[in-house]
Amino acid sequence: MKKILLSLFVLSAFCITFASCSDDDDNDNTIISTNPEQLAAGTYTGTWTQDLNGTQTTAEGSIIVTADSAYCADFNFVCDEFGITGTSVANISCANSGFVYYNNAGTATGIGVSFSGRIDASGNITAGFEKSVRVGRKSTTYYFSFAGTKQ
Repeated sequence: MKKILLSLFVLSAFCITFASCSDDDDNDNTIISTNPEQLAAGTYTGTWTQDLNGTQTTAEGSIIVTADSAYCADFNFVCDEFGITGTSVANISCANSGFVYYNNAGTATGIGVSFSGRIDASGNITAGFEKSVRVGRKSTTYYFSFAGTKQ
């Protein structure tokens, strides 16, 4: 029994010794600058979509991104038709040849809600948030999304 266990141990040790992993170096990816707030800065124009209980309405608008500090940018949301105006700072970082950004501060933001989104390598931006409006005893939740392109 000892010889069998010893043989199995030696055999498994021999197999493990000569096993190797495949080459996982991904040298084709371009490393994005460590200043995503500066690279993402600009004016993005496009379409805001307001969703209320499955009924969608669209309007033209913009998001203006301004570099703030390392890995932080100011996002100015503008849509006159939906009454969306306000500037809030958000964390921004590099991700998949583009950028992701978010602000989880909620009511402390310039637009009064938490928001998040993505900017791809082609300069396309998306954003989304939900906002509840209370009138009397009734509260209505609107879902807003934005899709646009850097000008």
